[in-house]
Amino acid sequence: MTVSIKLFIVFSIFLALSFFGIDEAMAGRLLLNAPFQLPSNPNLPFPSFPGFPVVYYVAWDFNIKDWPSGKTFHAGDIIVFNYNRNLHNVVTINETKYEEYLNCVVSDKAKVLSTGNDAIILQNGVNYFICGTMGHCTAGMQIAIVTT
Repeated sequence: MTVSIKLFIVFSIFLALSFFGIDEAMAGRLLLNAPFQLPSNPNLPFPSFPGFPVVYYVAWDFNIKDWPSGKTFHAGDIIVFNYNRNLHNVVTINETKYEEYLNCVVSDKAKVLSTGNDAIILQNGVNYFICGTMGHCTAGMQIAIVTT
């Protein structure tokens, strides 16, 4: 599991504690004394729970094509694309439109996301994503995520 997922979990704990009126300093002390420890090596596996989706945060930028390598994805997992919305966008391409993905084609019917913080639930099969900004996809802003 990625460092960003681990940080999301820690942030969620901070958020939950703040709901009960515990400030960040106190929450930090509570976490430091917690009976568990997050792995310090980001390449170590992180516990997952069957039936619960995993949330992946992606820095959507150039040279992203190999990001899915070595990761196991399941239908229902969530990908959150973080990017500068003035420079990029995220185009979802249907699994049956591999040629559009391969050739970086944005069809009129394509779903284009442009908030800079887009969450997408992975579907069963192959999920294709490209940047629709001219020249970005051909420069490496495209990923294919296969769910198991």
